[in-house]
Amino acid sequence: MKGQKKENAYRSIKKIFICKYINKLKEKKVEYVNTKKNANNIKRLALSLFFYLLILSTNICIASEIKELTYKEEEIKIIIRDFILNNPEIISEALYILQERQKNEEELIKKQTVSQINNQFKESEIKTFIGNPEGKINIIEFFDYNCGFCKSMFSIIAEAINTNKDVCLILIELPILGEESIIASRAALASSYQDMYSEFHQALMSNKGLLTKEKIFSIADNIGIDIIKLKKDMDRKEINNKIESNFNLARKLKIDGTPAFYFKNKFIYGAIDEKEFFELVDNIRNSEYKEK
Repeated sequence: MKGQKKENAYRSIKKIFICKYINKLKEKKVEYVNTKKNANNIKRLALSLFFYLLILSTNICIASEIKELTYKEEEIKIIIRDFILNNPEIISEALYILQERQKNEEELIKKQTVSQINNQFKESEIKTFIGNPEGKINIIEFFDYNCGFCKSMFSIIAEAINTNKDVCLILIELPILGEESIIASRAALASSYQDMYSEFHQALMSNKGLLTKEKIFSIADNIGIDIIKLKKDMDRKEINNKIESNFNLARKLKIDGTPAFYFKNKFIYGAIDEKEFFELVDNIRNSEYKEK
């Protein structure tokens, strides 16, 4: 009787927990590839199965699926252990579904965050861009003024803007490389109150070597920025809010280094060569043309 009882439980559990996952996997026809990174997820999944099945032990019956089967906690533990050992594929199958769900959620967050950036660009008092603000080809860049890879990309970006009058590069200040980077970002953002952000940004990015505090103000002075007003505007709360907002955006997009780019539905993490950059620009242009 005890063996028959356990066998009935196996059938009921398998019918409840596996069928819908198997059907989804058949539709997708995708193989799950196991990695070491899944170890914690597998443990959490097994634990979740345990607690879910534990509910069934409290005289909760599912009509036509489990007919008045009730179990003690120790029996449940034995059933779960035997069930997982006899059906190990359910772990990878369920984990695949979990990963797909998480991936979809991450993609949704990315889309919402990019939409937030575009809205801020249109509405914010602090305009951080170079190129044509009305351009159809919008590119987003997260950068640091003391990032060597960001500076290596600048000549490519400048050429793309100069040769494509419909390109707008939306710039997200992400000063992650120390105090000098923070000062540079604060100064650049403050220069927008003198309508000098684009000129100042390009001058800072063209500088070779580390940008020190003295160098930052020297560059500002050389291009005609009022230094007294600049330093005063650097203390505005709007500047602090902007930088804090930029870091929040980076966290949502899981950006922890610079440069990082967004080319219409595609994120690029790290520097890329001129050929790839221009191909991405052309892809945006072609997609805009097709949508018309």
